[in-house]
Formats: sequence, structure tokens, C-alpha cells
Amino acid sequence: MIHIFTSPRDPSESFLIFIRECSDSTSTATIAQPSDTGIFTKCSTWLGDVVIVTATPSELSLGPIEVIKGSLNIVNNSELSRLEAPDLRTIGGDMTLDTVQILDTVSFPQLSSVGKLLLNALPNLQAMGLDTGIDVSKVDIQNTQIQSLELNVKAADQIIIANNRYITKINLGLTNIGKSLTMEANNPMIAIELPNLSWAYNITIRNVSSISVPNLNYVNGSLGLYGTVMETFEAPSLSVLKGDFEAASNTELVNISMPSLISAGSVHLYNHTHLNTVDFSQLGTIDKNFEIVDGNLTALMIPFLLRNVGGDVNITTANKTFHCDNLDNSKQNNVIQGNYECNGLHAESSTASSIPSSTSSSGSSLVSTLPPSAGLSNGAKAGIGVGAGAGAVALIGVGALLLLRRRKRGPSKKSSVDWEKPEIDGVVVKREMIVELNSDQTGAAEMMTGDEAQELHAEHGMSEVDPATGTRMRLVNGTHELG
Repeated sequence: MIHIFTSPRDPSESFLIFIRECSDSTSTATIAQPSDTGIFTKCSTWLGDVVIVTATPSELSLGPIEVIKGSLNIVNNSELSRLEAPDLRTIGGDMTLDTVQILDTVSFPQLSSVGKLLLNALPNLQAMGLDTGIDVSKVDIQNTQIQSLELNVKAADQIIIANNRYITKINLGLTNIGKSLTMEANNPMIAIELPNLSWAYNITIRNVSSISVPNLNYVNGSLGLYGTVMETFEAPSLSVLKGDFEAASNTELVNISMPSLISAGSVHLYNHTHLNTVDFSQLGTIDKNFEIVDGNLTALMIPFLLRNVGGDVNITTANKTFHCDNLDNSKQNNVIQGNYECNGLHAESSTASSIPSSTSSSGSSLVSTLPPSAGLSNGAKAGIGVGAGAGAVALIGVGALLLLRRRKRGPSKKSSVDWEKPEIDGVVVKREMIVELNSDQTGAAEMMTGDEAQELHAEHGMSEVDPATGTRMRLVNGTHELG
């Protein structure tokens, strides 16, 4: 173990306590000046802790050390302005930089693994040189002057980034958050990018201008957005939110879009002056309460019939054109287990029939609750009803008129054709009779009997043409021909 301390009377003086081999896991290397780092030339791995104390010069390099099994601590150091470790790859314990007043540069280009990264009270730190992807259990960065932070963090249990008033951009490459992600009280114009994040336990975001989570798919706990100035929040891939989704006092928020969300523990949206559209077009199950209390909500896109709402539903908006139809349908079909209140427009019918389950090609039947511009108003529906009724009356009138005219014309003429096909020497013989059935009108009756035409006088009465068959023909005034 190496301990190098400064003299309380003269900081330029230092003295050595004792030295042990760097292979001793209980060893602590205390660095007060550049020459103290010479111990790392004896081995590439230090099994104990490394402590850098106040008497160090303004710039310090840890030399060829590659692995520190213990922790790296710099606390209450008012002299150090630059720290670098060009070959350091692993810190088994924590890396703590706390109250290092003039430190402005940290460069660990090869660092790939650290227990916890704790940065606090670094009023001059403007950049973190962590160039490779790192595995870390916790990142806690507070009270710094960092202006842009890019950490290629693969996975972490906990991330806290707070009270960094100059920071304008954060880009974290992590894919998983094991416990919590908290970003708050930073520069209100900060933009947060989490391009690879797919799974998280809890996410809390405050005081940001934008947040990008294009691949976030599963939140095992809660998601909260508070006091931001972002206009849109989109989570296009989020399908399951086991806990609460809460958004409050986001003064510029206009649109919330979660088009893939299937289930949520609860939903609470309130105190958004400009919120206009909420897209939950796949949402089927809400374990507890569903609450939207906002001043200008116009469109809530939800399925035509929710699967289950375990608690209350409360939709309150000053926009009098908001339609409650789909929520009405869910309540009338006993989907909403608790109390139901929606102060928008309701369907004219006070009852709704039970809706049978049906599926589309995507597995659900969706109808959006949209503003009146997307559908027919009550007046338009009434106009259509009146027009349809008038059309029906007109059709009935026309039908009656045609029937009366037909009756005035009297019975129509009918014809009868009698076909006989006896075979004589293989020749088919046809006898056709055309009989005039209305004796009150002048007409002709013809019977095809041969090549000659026979004429009967009109004054003849009833005659039997064929006594064998009993066929009779009534003759009327006029000339009749037989041929």
C-alpha cells in the first residue's frame, strides 16, 4: 500500500508512509504528485483503491495502468484541472469525482467497465472523454458545467442526470435501464436522445425541450413527464407500460403519440393548456384509472371498445366539440369497472347494444374518437334523415300513380301457344293457335292449318274448329283468316 500525504504546513512537501506490492488486494495508492504514479509501472493491474488528493498538480496522468480492481476517488481537490488515463480499461469499483472545483477535462478513452460513475460539484467540467461503450451499474452526474454529454453506456441499473444548468444535449447509447432513469433540473432547453433504449423499469423526465425514444418497447414500472417545454412526445414502439403513465404541467405539449401501446397500469394527463391530440389507438387494457384533465383536448384516439378498465375514467376538457362516443360504448358494455365521467359530446341514443367481438387483419377493430370535422354533426345526420324520408314518400307516390294508370288501360292481351309434336314418318308437325281473348275489341284469330287462307265472316257466332279436342274460338267483328 502507498500513502503519500502533503504537509499541513507546506503543501509542496510530501512524505511516504509505507509501500507494499500492487498485487495486494488491500493496497490503496494515494497520489499527490506525478511521481507517485510510478508504482503503476510495476504492474498493469492494481488490486486496491486509487485516491488522488489535494496536493496534485493541475494536470495528472495515471500512466500505463490498465485495471484498477478497487475504486478511483477524487474528492475535495481544488488543484486538479485535467485528469487522464490513456490505457485504463476497467475500474472494478466506483469512479467518484466530487467537489473538484477547477477540473475541466476528464479523458479515459479506453474505459469500458466501471461499477458506478459518480460526478458531482464539478463547476468547470465541460466534457467527459469516455469514447468507448461502457458497462456501468449507476451513472450520477450532478452540478457540473457539462454542455454536451455523450455516453455510450451499454446498460445501467440507475442513471441520474440533474442540476447541470449549461447542458443542452444528452445522448446515451444504452439499451436497458434496470431500475430508474431520472433527468431533471437541467437546462430547460436540453434535448435527450436515447436511440437504443428498448427496456426500462422507471423513467422520470423533467425540464427538457425534447426526448427521443424511438425503440422503447417495454416499461416495467412508470413513465413520467413533468414541467417540460416539448411540443410532442412520441413513443412509437412502446407496447407495454406496467405502471403509471403520468404527464403534468408540460406547458407547450400539443401531441402525445403511443400508437403501439396495448396495456398500461394507469394513465394520468393533466394541466396541459395546449394538448390537442392523444393517440392510444391500440390501447385495450388499463389496470387502474384513466384520467385526462386538460383544457383543449380535441381528439382521443382509442379502440372502439376497450377490453378492460379496472378503475375510474375521467375525461375533462373545455373543448365542447370533444366526442365521448367510444368511451360511452365501453361504459355501456361494462368494460369500465369504476366511475365514468366525460364532459364532451355523447351519442344521441341513451342505450347501446352489446358489441360482438370482431377482429381486423391487425387483430383488433379500431375506431378513433375524433373531432366533428372528421365525422357528421348532429345537424347533418338530421338532414340526411329528413332527405331519406322525403325520398321514400316520393317513390311511393310514383308507384301509386303508375298503378292507377295501368288499371285505367284495362286488361292486357295474352297469348297462348299450344305445341304438339307428333312424329309422322320422322317429320315434326306443329300446330299453333293464336287466340284473341278479348271479344270486345276488333282483332284477328289465325290458325295455321295449311297453305290456303280461309276467311270467316264477322257475324258468325261461336264455332268449334276441332270437335275431337274441344278447342273453341270466339269470333269478333272483322275479317278473320285461316291459313
